[in-house]
Amino acid sequence: MAEAPELARVMGKARAKLLELYGDLEKVWASEPLREQFLALPLPALRCLLSSDATAVAAENSALVALAGWVEEGEAGRAATPAQRKELLGLIRLPYLTSSFIGDVLHSVAWIRDALDTKQLLNAFQFAAASESTRQRLASYEFGPSSQTPHFRCPRPLSSVTRASFEWAIELSTIKRMVADAKLWGRVVELSSPLHYFAGFWWQLLFNVEKAPALPEAAPDGAAAAAAAAAVVEFVGVRCP
Repeated sequence: MAEAPELARVMGKARAKLLELYGDLEKVWASEPLREQFLALPLPALRCLLSSDATAVAAENSALVALAGWVEEGEAGRAATPAQRKELLGLIRLPYLTSSFIGDVLHSVAWIRDALDTKQLLNAFQFAAASESTRQRLASYEFGPSSQTPHFRCPRPLSSVTRASFEWAIELSTIKRMVADAKLWGRVVELSSPLHYFAGFWWQLLFNVEKAPALPEAAPDGAAAAAAAAAVVEFVGVRCP
């Protein structure tokens, strides 16, 4: 019993270090070295991170992405029993997943779908898609937090990463080659940026080049040149693969 205070102190330091290294899941999942370290964590460490009110995300999607990655790619995760996986899933704050994530991603992961019942998924989707005033009502009454519904709690702290940032340079020679190919083959030529992780999804920039459409014969020379220049290159924005 005399060793209990010392043990508690050591455990507290271990938890603090764990949160310092991996407590911002956006940073972890956007960094390949940190992601590999995270996947190698033992089950108690993952339980500690997911249960902590200090673990930060841009969206709760990232907590589930981290758990799914650990289960599917980590040695300890692959060895986890169905009961252990379900326990960890109970630490995900389902109502704070985004509706697009629930609709597009959540149902496609078999072990998650099997571990959650239909009512939990429907309640989470209803909460995620609701307005703020409706959320407050749902949280206060029908879907309020209780010992029976640990999925429904307040959202996690906001990550220091609040947006997806891209730094992407395209060599002029590459653009010239794309323009030549588009003119030669009469089709859209596409170039994609490296993938970037943010808030539960992998994002990508696209740069498209296409052959300019034929212009009316009566168009003035200056207008024709401007239209041709505008039609050669199209920046398409972001895509989530």
